[in-house]
Amino acid sequence: MRPQSYTEGDDFSSNIGITKFDSYGIYTNINGIAVGSKYNVAVNVTNIPNIASEWHHFSLTYDGKNIILYVHDTEGNLIKSNQKPYPNHLINETSSDLYIGRLYSGYIDEIAIYDEALSEEQIKDHIIDPGIFKWYLFN
Repeated sequence: MRPQSYTEGDDFSSNIGITKFDSYGIYTNINGIAVGSKYNVAVNVTNIPNIASEWHHFSLTYDGKNIILYVHDTEGNLIKSNQKPYPNHLINETSSDLYIGRLYSGYIDEIAIYDEALSEEQIKDHIIDPGIFKWYLFN
């Protein structure tokens, strides 16, 4: 993701970025902030360098104990991460639509959604060689 503008008062409403209402989402803005959420529990990463001028890889995982938001560069190097405990919850399977880029001003190159929590090593492998997973390009 590479955001390109900021709306005054942008509070990371659930309409910006990638979101499945009542379940999960990832949001970012040009001020170097990223938020990952599961239901109404959010974890954030701030002061992301060069967020508007360089591509970043954002990953949100939930392993049944913690919500973890990772920010990597395009080479798979970890820039920042943060986690929040949220034990013993399931990911809500809703009939809500999955929104990609709704009201988001910027670029989204690739999206992958898995039915299990990936480790940081698996995320890095995906960044370096996305061909090892099933993936779809948005051109």
